[in-house]
Amino acid sequence: MRKIIPSLLIVGVVAIAGCKKEGAAGTSGPGVIAADDPLTYVPSDTPYVMANIDPQPADVSNYWIEKIDKSGKIGDMYASQIDGVEKILRDQTANCSPASGGGGSAMQDPPNGQSGSDDANASPASEPASAAADASSAPAQEAGVTGSGICSPENVAERAKSIKYMDAVKAEVAGKDVKGLMDLAGVDMQAHFAIYGIGLVPVLRIELAKPDNLRATIGRLETASGSKLSTGKVGSLDYWVIDSGKSDAKLEGVFAISGKQLVATLAPVKPSDADLKTLFGLDKPAKSLADSGDLAALDKRMNYLTYTSGYFDSAKLVAVLKAPPTPLETSFLTAIGEKKPAIDAVCSSEYDQLAAAWPRASFGVTDLSVQHMAVRGVLETRADIAKDLMTLRAPMAGMKLAQGSLFDFGFSANLTKLPELATKYADAIAKSPWKCPQLANLNQSAEQSRITLTNPGFAGYAPMFHGFHAIVDKLVMKDDQPVPDVAAVVAIGSDNPASLLAMAGSMVPGIGSLGLKTDGVPKALPPMPNLPVNAPIFAAMTEKQLSISIGTGEDAKLGDAMKLDDAQQPLFAAGAKGEAYHLIAQIQRKAAAAINDPSMKQSMEQQAKMMDMQADWFKRIDMSVELTDAGIELHESVNVQ
Repeated sequence: MRKIIPSLLIVGVVAIAGCKKEGAAGTSGPGVIAADDPLTYVPSDTPYVMANIDPQPADVSNYWIEKIDKSGKIGDMYASQIDGVEKILRDQTANCSPASGGGGSAMQDPPNGQSGSDDANASPASEPASAAADASSAPAQEAGVTGSGICSPENVAERAKSIKYMDAVKAEVAGKDVKGLMDLAGVDMQAHFAIYGIGLVPVLRIELAKPDNLRATIGRLETASGSKLSTGKVGSLDYWVIDSGKSDAKLEGVFAISGKQLVATLAPVKPSDADLKTLFGLDKPAKSLADSGDLAALDKRMNYLTYTSGYFDSAKLVAVLKAPPTPLETSFLTAIGEKKPAIDAVCSSEYDQLAAAWPRASFGVTDLSVQHMAVRGVLETRADIAKDLMTLRAPMAGMKLAQGSLFDFGFSANLTKLPELATKYADAIAKSPWKCPQLANLNQSAEQSRITLTNPGFAGYAPMFHGFHAIVDKLVMKDDQPVPDVAAVVAIGSDNPASLLAMAGSMVPGIGSLGLKTDGVPKALPPMPNLPVNAPIFAAMTEKQLSISIGTGEDAKLGDAMKLDDAQQPLFAAGAKGEAYHLIAQIQRKAAAAINDPSMKQSMEQQAKMMDMQADWFKRIDMSVELTDAGIELHESVNVQ
């Protein structure tokens, strides 16, 4: 990890800059793409991309920065997390000392039958991440002799180097607020960025407000740690290398400051100038995404705002797989000792069929303001497939009631349609099976789905259940109270609630003898000493719902819990108030208190602190999965404090 640590700071700060993409509610920016915009480096035929056409509005960026800073110095939180990793590495080294009894036969026989030579050859430039990963298996390996495996002199030295790098990073981030961290990396919230593929090779490109700040940060990290990153030069561009330190490494990370942009990507070990010029954008693509306007067209078609959007395009991926290898692909394939597989006419045709059936996955921001953010993701399908999937839709009860709850979650589907769809697609595949060897398993999967979903047992139960919605209004946990104090309602959808009631009688004693009618009138269940709930329980039923409430006053909500709205038919829905994060933090702190290991305890406490921070940021977060005429959609809505 020695050579990756300097880039951790960059990655973390870029994440801060790139994740909060809010702007004026429901509006995009001007959509003007400059001549050196990151999009001008993205090939128009890239199979995947995430980018912004417009940067986020400054006023909204500042609002979020202030909100995060009010929760404390985020740099101190990063420093504390680094402390936890260092503790693991130091403990590992301590366990290797003769006085600890460390070492042993397990050390002499690394996992998977590998010899210790891989570890022995590992340069001190290896990543602390790999050393930290070894720590997770250390208890099983600490019985070996000093000097072998993770206790080899090379790995002990590697950990020492890693700790020096982490100390250097800690010194940089400690005490910094959001803007302080961004200054270290030379970025600001008004940056344009793009993450994309040149073929399948991933590239990150982001504008820098202060390139010299990033250069200075890298220099300070190298000086403080006593070890420098490897460097190279292509044309007039200097670049840094992040390698694994392994003598048999095939690939390496490379990054450079090109003009006022940071560019990071992968490359074959000892890449050619031609490869680097392509990867770093010194040779721009013949036609870029800015030239084609494909991202802008996607935003318009899907109602995405221009602040952040992206896609994974199946047809473009298939085109990459089918085309003869490019010079860059050849370099990568040669490095890993492989050749590009030839795709025959049968597989080529069937890959095209799959791409036509599932053409694209896309996502984008659909509403942005200081107080609200909404995101939409769509797995697009062919029109006839989307139409079939929509037959599975069923209304979910209690959607309006759930908006005021502490948290809720539910599932709803017309399960009676599944046997019909399984049979339809299995018959179609049986009539014209997939012939490409790589797709042959789809034939068996379709037939197995038909067998499972046309089983008489499934067919018998499907009408009895088409979803549920659990709506929790209160959940209080106390140390002296083994059972939490709960207030909630649960609505269960059914085409045959009477049969569902009979089944429920075997699980909830007394509910079957209430004499419930389909009039929606709540009736109290008798006391049940064996049930670990000290609260009143009521039940009610309609022609489409069976509902149960737990807690004082919750019976008054049963009517609303069973209300259906045909306009709201999510396959899955969940939501929570911000205060629910305090509940998660409480659970994490309780778990941390029971942990003896100091580093694990610290990690859990840091997670709890993050949950408390988010509780102060958000009023409510809701998400749903929908089956629509576009395909399968994911929606997320965030209301901010």
